[in-house]
Amino acid sequence: MRDHRIDWQLHRETAEGEGDQIALVIRYDIEPYVPAKINGPPEDCYPAEGGCVTDLEAFKAGTDEPVELSTEERDEIADWIERNHDHNEDRYGDPDAAYDAWRDERDTRDNYVDW
Repeated sequence: MRDHRIDWQLHRETAEGEGDQIALVIRYDIEPYVPAKINGPPEDCYPAEGGCVTDLEAFKAGTDEPVELSTEERDEIADWIERNHDHNEDRYGDPDAAYDAWRDERDTRDNYVDW
């Protein structure tokens, strides 16, 4: 899995009843998502799987200072990520990486000399 990150604004109430905004950077890992297959013969159909946040850490924006999240805050952030994460990006990978690998293999093959 890859390390993902998003910017997040967290609203917390102070003891005096006033609101406080905290800018955070959320780092997370997420399971690969496999969409459901619902057409065709029953033996070839299956429900959707994965797509759940597996590891979530919060840091104050611009620093490496960790921020403790309440269960409710953690659940809200994880729910938002699971609904908005681009799972296709994870499924297909980086197209530039595939090209770079092909180019490196070609260059190695073209520079090979058989003595």
